[in-house]
Amino acid sequence: MKALQKMINIPLGLLMYLCYKIIPQYAVAIILFTLLTKIILLPISILLQINSVKIVKITPEINRIKVKYFGDSDAIAEKTSEVYEREKYNPFLSTIPILVQLVLLMGLVQIIYNPLTYIYRVDNQVSTDIVKVVSGANGLDISEASVQMQVVDCIKNSDDTSMLSTVSENYPEAEIDKLIKDIKKSKMELFGVSLGRVPIKDWGVTVVIPILAALAAWLLCIAQNLINPLQAEQGSLNKYGTMIMSVAISLFLGFYVPIGVGFYWIWSNLFTIVQQVVLNMIIDPKKHIDYKELEESKKELEELSKIGSKKKIFEKDPYRKKEKADYKRFFSVVNKHLVVYAEGNGYYKYFKDIIEYILEHSNMTVHYITSDPNDNIFAKAEENSQIRAYYISEKKLITLMMKLECDVFLTSTPDLENYHLKRSYIDKSIEYIFVNHAMNSDNLTLRTHALDHFDTIFCTGKHVVEEQRAIEKLYGLPEKKLVETGYCLLDNMKRDYDAMEKKENENKHILIAPSWQKDNIMDLCLDELVESILKKGYKVTVRPHPQYMRLFKEKAQSVESKFQKKYGDNFTFEKDFSSNLSVYTADVLITDWSSIAYEYSFTTYKPTLYINTPMKVMNEEYDRIDVVPFDIRVRDSIGASLDPDKVSEAGNMVERLIKDTPKYYDDIRNFKENEFFGLGKSAEISGNYILDTVKGKIKQKKK
Repeated sequence: MKALQKMINIPLGLLMYLCYKIIPQYAVAIILFTLLTKIILLPISILLQINSVKIVKITPEINRIKVKYFGDSDAIAEKTSEVYEREKYNPFLSTIPILVQLVLLMGLVQIIYNPLTYIYRVDNQVSTDIVKVVSGANGLDISEASVQMQVVDCIKNSDDTSMLSTVSENYPEAEIDKLIKDIKKSKMELFGVSLGRVPIKDWGVTVVIPILAALAAWLLCIAQNLINPLQAEQGSLNKYGTMIMSVAISLFLGFYVPIGVGFYWIWSNLFTIVQQVVLNMIIDPKKHIDYKELEESKKELEELSKIGSKKKIFEKDPYRKKEKADYKRFFSVVNKHLVVYAEGNGYYKYFKDIIEYILEHSNMTVHYITSDPNDNIFAKAEENSQIRAYYISEKKLITLMMKLECDVFLTSTPDLENYHLKRSYIDKSIEYIFVNHAMNSDNLTLRTHALDHFDTIFCTGKHVVEEQRAIEKLYGLPEKKLVETGYCLLDNMKRDYDAMEKKENENKHILIAPSWQKDNIMDLCLDELVESILKKGYKVTVRPHPQYMRLFKEKAQSVESKFQKKYGDNFTFEKDFSSNLSVYTADVLITDWSSIAYEYSFTTYKPTLYINTPMKVMNEEYDRIDVVPFDIRVRDSIGASLDPDKVSEAGNMVERLIKDTPKYYDDIRNFKENEFFGLGKSAEISGNYILDTVKGKIKQKKK
């Protein structure tokens, strides 16, 4: 350790000696010393700047690796290491500044504590003799680290230096006299206080130095957060955490080291700010980093990181054991043929008929994954051994999907590969099938590229085929399998409706079923709309979207209370969405952009009144293909439209639609038969496609 310290101290001491010879004022010499060390180390700083720019440049790629392999730390580490190797990035280079500063501080403490050795260049034996003589005469503690500094102070402030004549026979008297003169005229103080003083022991004006050191550290952190290419891209927690730690360390250490060291630390921080400006001029980060791409990749990772994070950090998950057991049980099964994923309870209805057809026509086991621990599918699985249900949270689902092995994966959740649902990187032969949970335009109501990574789409109608082929052509995508299945839920509703007893409403019943997006009927014009209809003597039921009830529960309760008091028995606010009775029995449906219009009109063949609120658009690029979205085209084919500023006329419009209902019957039925596939046979078509696909894959594996 002593040998290492000597290796550090000798060159640094020589540099400080030269600085002091140029400017024989110790405080100014320290400033010059600090500046020279920055200049000498500039090549290393440039290397670090290149390294910092490089890591920020490749961060979008690394972020997308984290997105793709989210939850799989081994895969992320492996892929990230490959990027580092390819780009020749060394993550350990970032530790160099800390090591350099530690070396400089260690050396500087020794230099300032030992001016006889490093500033006056006195031989070790001679300096030892001087320290013994002066300490003995002045009662100094020879074991103190700062004893040389105290000795220099005694010589400088004493009129009697005769004691030094007894120092060493090997040191000429002329040299002793010269040393005394040098010390007498030297300026080794700051604020009139010796630079060897330590604030924690001496207090007084010395405490200014640690305070200024902390302030300089704060200024450096502010500057680095703004202009350092790497630090500027760190999160707020890292930025301000580093700032707090740097300021605290500077303040704390400033009290325990000589004020000369604290003085160096102040100027080192200030010169580092200037140095970073110079480095940005030499290697401009803006010329090498795609900041737009960086922000996009950050957002993708942030979106993914939010999944499953709604619970409080320290809140115990009561279903963790169940999830762990189900995860293990899922992977314990080999040769899985069909895996279905649903986001939660209530999604089973989109798969119900398909699953029941497959179970009835084969001995296949259906592996049903849900992210809802209370999903009703668990009760069905207890009743039927061919269904195996698993609870897997959305966050845990990420790793499950990446390690998935099966023949067919079926889901109604879009954005495969774009967010937390990933294609397996173990089994590349899986066929991923998207089944629609509505009859509307995918191009309008799903995000851009939401279906790009599926192999197959179960198409409800002609519009789905037209849109997908146009999207594939626009973006140069390979053609998917577009299976003309139809819509199982519509078949289900039609069967239920046809089977129920029909009764004409003596007092006509109007159902208002808004969507939940911004500026929907509930928020925009519900009061005036209900008022206009009730004036005609009709009964009104408002059935808000389930998502609206979840997001704006208090607002919905306020609306319910207000309208119930105002309109009494002629008004109903429906919150039970398990039954479709109000849909089947309504004489006219009023909505804005909700797909309930299709379920209502194509089941009952009764008209819908659309309120033209701002359109629900999830895909901002929807108009890049030359296909009019089904949601726009259908509005005047199954009813009529009304602008929000004319809802006072809604009562008259509803009256006309009720009167013309017989005319709409044939028009709506013909539109439905012309537009939609597999009417009454959607489950059979979908089920047979899956069974045939699985059989084909089994044969392929046997070859």
